[in-house]
Amino acid sequence: MSWYENWFDSKYYHILYKSRDYEEASRFISNLNAYFEFNVEDHVLDLACGKGRHSIQLSKFNCKVTGIDLSPASIKIANESSNDRLWFRVGDMREDLGGPYTHVLNLFTSFGYFNNTDENIRVFESVKKALKSNGIFVIDFFNATCVEALISDPIQKDIEGIRFNISKRVENGIIHKNISFVDDGQEYNFEEQVQLLRLDDFRNFAKLTGFEIENVWGDYDLKDFKETSSERLIMQFRLR
Repeated sequence: MSWYENWFDSKYYHILYKSRDYEEASRFISNLNAYFEFNVEDHVLDLACGKGRHSIQLSKFNCKVTGIDLSPASIKIANESSNDRLWFRVGDMREDLGGPYTHVLNLFTSFGYFNNTDENIRVFESVKKALKSNGIFVIDFFNATCVEALISDPIQKDIEGIRFNISKRVENGIIHKNISFVDDGQEYNFEEQVQLLRLDDFRNFAKLTGFEIENVWGDYDLKDFKETSSERLIMQFRLR
């Protein structure tokens, strides 16, 4: 089992990240809507949707929304918000995604979890097959330049009676985030791994799979991307 299958479906993942920022998600989706002007004819895929915080916001703009995530535990929670225009299912972003969709959104650094470039290209190929002609693909990733420069000392977080010990390191172009703790006398150790991908890497993925980059933004207010200072790397691709 991969690290992400093991960790994302763990109850401790949901405890550690239970305070995800829904206000931030709402602002981001509102800004994307102002730009793309989603309508009732659009069908948007929220790829790696987690518990559905972005999907739920998307559904407020009258478009149809499908959320797909690898974690059955996350999809179970997301399905509590499903309705006749908002659906969720378990799925792997490298496999058949259904569709066709007008837009595919991959948000909050839900990319680059794999061990090699070929797997990243497989995601682009899956999205390509799932999109309508001239469809739009958006990836919201961290800005690797800033993240690498800000690797900090270990920290502790106390949540629901559990003390999570968290440390980060960069090794062979990958950020390793180690999460260790004790619960009910049992020691646990998980690790998150995300590739330090930069804009040129994504340009290469696009070139190899028939996409082109139309816009690059640096934050959730869709301001221009600046490699030395932007918090996010948000890219809009269009299928050629």
